[in-house]
Amino acid sequence: MLCFDTGTAPAVGYGRTLDAGNKSDLDIIADCGTLEAQAAVSNINLIVRGRIDGTVRSYAYDPAANRYVSDVSADPQLTREELLAMVLNDSVLSVLGVPPGAGNRMALDRDEDGVRDGDAASPALDSWVEGGSPVVSWPTNEYWYVLESSDDIQASAWSTVTEVRYTDGNQVIVTNNAPESAKTFRLRRPW
Repeated sequence: MLCFDTGTAPAVGYGRTLDAGNKSDLDIIADCGTLEAQAAVSNINLIVRGRIDGTVRSYAYDPAANRYVSDVSADPQLTREELLAMVLNDSVLSVLGVPPGAGNRMALDRDEDGVRDGDAASPALDSWVEGGSPVVSWPTNEYWYVLESSDDIQASAWSTVTEVRYTDGNQVIVTNNAPESAKTFRLRRPW
């Protein structure tokens, strides 16, 4: 058997998922410390992604400051303890070691346009009716957004639209089944 060093640290791809039930687990806290130490010696970048209070959030670890930087520029940087304190009820965060140099793109600025993901405006939806069915479109450079619908704009329950997407020019287009009642559509950032 031959073995070759790939130059990739073993901590790349290692992760832990934290929720309200396990965020105080000593093994998980120790693993977070190990990942932070690997980031401090530039073996990895450390990112955190998940859902806090129903909102998708991302953070990148800054080893120089020993703090986590948010995908929303106005948010303060957080210590690990402050980040863990935000994991309540249905909140969940995944801590992950990623290749050096990939942390900013994977956690803060996915499209590398200089605007943090949490600060970026959602793309505009366009809609019309064709053959009795609602058609919804948005720009292809925002392809990864999830289209959701609800019978009531004030509702807290939204359903993912599962009809097939296709592209036409620079637009993502979804033709929905003819609804039995009025529908409201929105785009949700999946990360």
